[in-house]
Amino acid sequence: MAIDLRSDTVTQPTEAMFEAMRRAPLGDDGREGDPTVLALEALAAERTGKEAGLFVSSGTMGNLVALLAHTGRGGEVVTEAGSHILRSEMGGIAGIAGLFHRAVAGERGAMDVETVRGAISASLMPNRLAAALICMETTHNDAGGAVLPLAHMKAIHALGRAHGIPVHTDGARLFNAAVKLGVGAAEIAAHSDTITFCISKGLSAPVGSVLAGPRAFIAKARAYRRMIGGNLRQGGVIAAAGIVALETMVERLADDHATARRLAEGLHRIDPALVDLARVETNIVQVETRRFGQPAAVLVADLRQRGVLAGVWSNWVMRMVTHRMRRGISCHSGAGVPNGNVPRPARVTRSCGRHENPVPAGRSPALLIIASRRARCARSRRAPNSRTRESSFSGSPANTSNWRSATSGRRPCLRLTARQTRSARTDPCRPGATEMKIHLNR
Repeated sequence: MAIDLRSDTVTQPTEAMFEAMRRAPLGDDGREGDPTVLALEALAAERTGKEAGLFVSSGTMGNLVALLAHTGRGGEVVTEAGSHILRSEMGGIAGIAGLFHRAVAGERGAMDVETVRGAISASLMPNRLAAALICMETTHNDAGGAVLPLAHMKAIHALGRAHGIPVHTDGARLFNAAVKLGVGAAEIAAHSDTITFCISKGLSAPVGSVLAGPRAFIAKARAYRRMIGGNLRQGGVIAAAGIVALETMVERLADDHATARRLAEGLHRIDPALVDLARVETNIVQVETRRFGQPAAVLVADLRQRGVLAGVWSNWVMRMVTHRMRRGISCHSGAGVPNGNVPRPARVTRSCGRHENPVPAGRSPALLIIASRRARCARSRRAPNSRTRESSFSGSPANTSNWRSATSGRRPCLRLTARQTRSARTDPCRPGATEMKIHLNR
């Protein structure tokens, strides 16, 4: 099985979710309402501190419905230049909502308040559209999972209110932001009139997002959801998983953040130019590939051949997103495996000819990413007759002048080994595993 770090959207439902989906009471969401969908919407409203919620099939649909319900088509939307609404939602803001956008450059996804103040016009002018909506995003996807400070959100919201302009927040990873800040989701949502969040990312439900806001607004949004083809029938089948997600999966998002941090720190030890640790706040790691003279697409393609899936974010940036895998995921530097969750101990190694030798402490920093099934008992070891497949990839940095001086003139290279092990036995205490090792050969 590949290590899939393309996005946290690849998460699989838990057994509790499958059971809830099987037992969910159903109705017609487009008529009198589906009881399980209504329960999810009520729970989402409670968690965000809003009056009502609306279940939609995706975050993109939630944002589009919010744009329509806030503006009724026409006007200008002020949003950060790298926002998901502009970058990844296929121009729905213009093509469907009939809105124009005013992009404001931000720092780590946060728009400068005074720049926003100068960008808005509360009324239609002969040479300027009226601002119909202000949008924020937290965590900010393009900024590598950055979390907007609450003080910043409060200032933007106050600015909108002062000019009679509603504020919407794209909170696809709202609960990641809440975990990072150590607050409830409602404390973030309080600084926005409406907010969307996904249940299908780190929360692990199979499908869906929720738009939350005032009751009158949600009633209007429900009509727009139907207009764009988002009406649900027996939606409780998928809403049931969302209820389980909100009740059981929020706190464990901290594990994803810790995994991303370990991944980033390991890559940073290999070369500080690969990852800016200050930019790793939640579960997204952006890797700068220019150091190796290879566009991100080339490195991503090579990793795919070795059983590691990552994403191309831009020409020179590769993205890795940590999340809950059905087989579990942890990563660390150095020897040993935390929590006994893998079938066999891992070792940091370096390549020397045709052999793999242990690396002395403090030498040749390495990162091991271990993905495995959770051990079901304390006895967790590799079966004697297991089958192993191993492959490797090597790539040299484009600029190695500093490294050469530290390695006696030899040209170092970054080497990745993806190792897949599958036990031939059925003993649940001997699970299979996939491990990825990235280290610097000296």
